[in-house]
Amino acid sequence: MRSFWLAVQFLTRLPTPNIDSPSEKDYGEAIYHYPVVGFILGFILFTLASLLDATVVSTSTGVSTNTGANISDTYNVLAGIILLVWVLLTGALHIDGLADSADAWIGGYGSKSRTLEIMKDPTCGPAGVTSVVLLLLIKFTLIKLCFNNGLHYLIIAPLISRASIQALFVTTHYARENGLGSAINKQMDIKKSAICLSITALFIAFYFPLKYCVLAILFCGLVWLGLRQLMLKRIDGFTGDTAGAWIEITECVCLLPLLFIAV
Repeated sequence: MRSFWLAVQFLTRLPTPNIDSPSEKDYGEAIYHYPVVGFILGFILFTLASLLDATVVSTSTGVSTNTGANISDTYNVLAGIILLVWVLLTGALHIDGLADSADAWIGGYGSKSRTLEIMKDPTCGPAGVTSVVLLLLIKFTLIKLCFNNGLHYLIIAPLISRASIQALFVTTHYARENGLGSAINKQMDIKKSAICLSITALFIAFYFPLKYCVLAILFCGLVWLGLRQLMLKRIDGFTGDTAGAWIEITECVCLLPLLFIAV
């Protein structure tokens, strides 16, 4: 269970037992639990959203003419609450990676060393702030779509995004010579990763509509290839910050198919 709890600690702010002196092997094994942690995050969001939605429906029963408008306005608030909880559950860790990556890509001027240097800077520039604001606005809108099309879709975004990190570690070099990501990169086992990703894919295919699955695979696949190519071209690999940005972007992409299967 050490590796599982390390994965929870690494990806969330959920309470966990204290892990004494984790080794590189422990961190390497932890990555196989990333999809499980993603599922836990999604299930928490799904449960909370379901409770809030049930409360809205029950309290709005019997309300006259303006019921539709009132419910729509209420869903805006509920989507904001879910977004807030989503950020709190992860401690804005991946959002920080998105901001750092945006600043580095704009300010790096195509230089690998300059890009990596900017990522280490704790301050956030205009590009970072803008990227975070735009992403949160998009995610807010997509969360509201979940209230209209099925709250169970909130499970899939954290799940797929965390699972995709395994594929990133298996196929892509870590750009920095030292660091936790480098240790995990060295410990990765292709067979174990393939098993984890296969189980994740089977779960998604079993519980979600075929049209959604096809669109999600198409969208996520294109974004996966595009982001990976950007990282390879600029910094010859990836870093913890770009992995965080990867997670945030993939979460949004996972929900985009809802635009085409709206009911």
